[in-house]
Amino acid sequence: MIERDRGRRIAEAVYGTIVLLAALDYLADEHPEAGEAALTIAGGAAVLFLARLYSEFVAQRIAVDPERGEVLGRIAAANWPVAAVAGIPVALLVIATFGALNLDLAFDIASGYCVLLLGTAVYVAARLSNESRVYRILFTVSAFGVGLFISALDEMF
Repeated sequence: MIERDRGRRIAEAVYGTIVLLAALDYLADEHPEAGEAALTIAGGAAVLFLARLYSEFVAQRIAVDPERGEVLGRIAAANWPVAAVAGIPVALLVIATFGALNLDLAFDIASGYCVLLLGTAVYVAARLSNESRVYRILFTVSAFGVGLFISALDEMF
Protein backbone atom coordinates (compact mmCIF):
# COMPACT_ATOMS: atom_id res chain seq x y z
CA MET A 1 0.00 0.00 0.00
CA ILE A 2 2.85 2.40 0.84
CA GLU A 3 4.54 1.79 -2.53
CA ARG A 4 1.21 2.32 -4.30
CA ASP A 5 0.73 5.62 -2.48
CA ARG A 6 4.26 6.74 -3.39
CA GLY A 7 3.67 5.75 -6.99
CA ARG A 8 0.43 7.69 -7.04
CA ARG A 9 2.09 10.82 -5.63
CA ILE A 10 4.93 10.52 -8.14
CA ALA A 11 2.40 10.18 -10.97
CA GLU A 12 0.59 13.30 -9.76
CA ALA A 13 3.89 15.19 -9.54
CA VAL A 14 4.77 14.17 -13.10
CA TYR A 15 1.32 15.20 -14.32
CA GLY A 16 1.45 18.52 -12.50
CA THR A 17 4.99 19.20 -13.67
CA ILE A 18 4.12 18.67 -17.33
CA VAL A 19 1.09 20.97 -17.07
CA LEU A 20 3.16 23.52 -15.13
CA LEU A 21 5.96 23.46 -17.68
CA ALA A 22 3.53 24.05 -20.53
CA ALA A 23 1.89 26.91 -18.62
CA LEU A 24 5.24 28.52 -17.77
CA ASP A 25 6.40 28.36 -21.37
CA TYR A 26 3.13 29.83 -22.60
CA LEU A 27 3.25 32.65 -20.06
CA ALA A 28 6.90 33.40 -20.83
CA ASP A 29 5.89 34.11 -24.44
CA GLU A 30 2.95 36.29 -23.38
CA HIS A 31 5.18 38.61 -21.30
CA PRO A 32 2.80 39.22 -18.38
CA GLU A 33 3.76 41.18 -15.32
CA ALA A 34 5.54 39.01 -12.75
CA GLY A 35 2.72 39.27 -10.20
CA GLU A 36 0.13 38.34 -12.81
CA ALA A 37 2.24 35.34 -13.83
CA ALA A 38 2.62 34.23 -10.19
CA LEU A 39 -1.13 34.46 -9.62
CA THR A 40 -1.85 32.65 -12.87
CA ILE A 41 0.46 29.76 -11.98
CA ALA A 42 -0.77 29.58 -8.36
CA GLY A 43 -4.40 29.78 -9.46
CA GLY A 44 -3.87 27.19 -12.17
CA ALA A 45 -2.23 24.83 -9.68
CA ALA A 46 -5.12 25.28 -7.26
CA VAL A 47 -7.70 24.64 -9.99
CA LEU A 48 -5.80 21.57 -11.19
CA PHE A 49 -5.68 20.24 -7.63
CA LEU A 50 -9.40 20.87 -7.08
CA ALA A 51 -10.21 19.22 -10.41
CA ARG A 52 -8.19 16.16 -9.39
CA LEU A 53 -9.93 16.07 -6.00
CA TYR A 54 -13.39 16.34 -7.49
CA SER A 55 -12.80 13.83 -10.28
CA GLU A 56 -11.25 11.32 -7.88
CA PHE A 57 -14.09 11.83 -5.42
CA VAL A 58 -16.66 11.18 -8.16
CA ALA A 59 -14.75 8.10 -9.34
CA GLN A 60 -14.47 6.80 -5.79
CA ARG A 61 -18.19 7.19 -5.22
CA ILE A 62 -18.90 5.17 -8.36
CA ALA A 63 -16.28 2.50 -7.69
CA VAL A 64 -17.31 1.61 -4.15
CA ASP A 65 -20.34 1.66 -1.94
CA PRO A 66 -21.06 5.35 -1.15
CA GLU A 67 -21.05 4.61 2.59
CA ARG A 68 -17.56 3.11 2.33
CA GLY A 69 -16.05 5.70 0.02
CA GLU A 70 -12.62 7.13 0.76
CA VAL A 71 -12.64 10.31 2.72
CA LEU A 72 -11.71 13.44 0.86
CA GLY A 73 -8.56 13.78 2.98
CA ARG A 74 -7.17 10.51 1.66
CA ILE A 75 -7.86 11.60 -1.91
CA ALA A 76 -6.19 14.95 -1.22
CA ALA A 77 -3.17 13.18 0.26
CA ALA A 78 -2.74 11.21 -2.94
CA ASN A 79 -3.18 14.19 -5.25
CA TRP A 80 -1.43 17.12 -3.52
CA PRO A 81 1.76 16.83 -5.60
CA VAL A 82 -0.15 17.90 -8.72
CA ALA A 83 -0.26 21.42 -7.25
CA ALA A 84 2.75 21.35 -4.92
CA VAL A 85 5.16 21.30 -7.86
CA ALA A 86 4.15 24.91 -8.57
CA GLY A 87 5.61 26.17 -5.27
CA ILE A 88 9.14 26.96 -6.48
CA PRO A 89 8.03 28.60 -9.75
CA VAL A 90 5.47 30.73 -7.91
CA ALA A 91 8.14 31.76 -5.38
CA LEU A 92 10.49 32.73 -8.23
CA LEU A 93 7.76 34.80 -9.88
CA VAL A 94 6.94 36.50 -6.58
CA ILE A 95 10.62 37.38 -6.17
CA ALA A 96 10.55 38.79 -9.71
CA THR A 97 7.47 40.83 -8.76
CA PHE A 98 9.60 42.74 -6.26
CA GLY A 99 12.36 43.29 -8.81
CA ALA A 100 14.90 41.06 -7.09
CA LEU A 101 15.02 38.73 -10.10
CA ASN A 102 14.62 39.38 -13.81
CA LEU A 103 11.30 37.96 -15.01
CA ASP A 104 12.82 36.16 -18.02
CA LEU A 105 15.41 34.59 -15.75
CA ALA A 106 12.67 33.57 -13.30
CA PHE A 107 10.82 31.81 -16.14
CA ASP A 108 14.04 30.13 -17.30
CA ILE A 109 14.89 28.91 -13.80
CA ALA A 110 11.30 27.72 -13.25
CA SER A 111 11.33 25.81 -16.54
CA GLY A 112 14.70 24.25 -15.69
CA TYR A 113 13.34 23.27 -12.29
CA CYS A 114 10.39 21.55 -13.99
CA VAL A 115 12.66 19.61 -16.35
CA LEU A 116 14.86 18.56 -13.43
CA LEU A 117 11.84 17.62 -11.33
CA LEU A 118 10.36 15.59 -14.17
CA GLY A 119 13.57 13.61 -14.63
CA THR A 120 13.99 13.09 -10.90
CA ALA A 121 10.40 11.91 -10.43
CA VAL A 122 10.72 9.42 -13.26
CA TYR A 123 14.04 8.16 -11.88
CA VAL A 124 12.48 7.64 -8.43
CA ALA A 125 9.52 5.85 -10.00
CA ALA A 126 11.85 3.56 -11.95
CA ARG A 127 13.83 2.86 -8.80
CA LEU A 128 10.69 2.06 -6.81
CA SER A 129 9.67 -0.29 -9.62
CA ASN A 130 12.99 -2.11 -9.23
CA GLU A 131 13.91 -1.38 -12.83
CA SER A 132 17.45 -2.22 -13.86
CA ARG A 133 20.02 0.56 -13.81
CA VAL A 134 19.92 0.71 -17.62
CA TYR A 135 16.15 1.20 -17.69
CA ARG A 136 16.32 3.80 -14.91
CA ILE A 137 18.79 5.78 -16.98
CA LEU A 138 16.74 5.37 -20.17
CA PHE A 139 13.51 6.43 -18.44
CA THR A 140 15.23 9.40 -16.80
CA VAL A 141 16.87 10.56 -20.02
CA SER A 142 13.54 10.22 -21.85
CA ALA A 143 11.82 12.27 -19.13
CA PHE A 144 14.44 15.00 -19.49
CA GLY A 145 13.86 14.81 -23.23
CA VAL A 146 10.11 15.24 -22.79
CA GLY A 147 10.67 18.24 -20.53
CA LEU A 148 13.14 19.84 -22.92
CA PHE A 149 10.78 19.17 -25.83
CA ILE A 150 7.90 20.89 -24.02
CA SER A 151 10.20 23.82 -23.27
CA ALA A 152 11.30 23.98 -26.89
CA LEU A 153 7.73 24.00 -28.22
CA ASP A 154 7.33 27.70 -27.49
CA GLU A 155 10.45 28.40 -29.57
CA MET A 156 9.14 26.32 -32.48
CA PHE A 157 5.83 28.10 -32.92
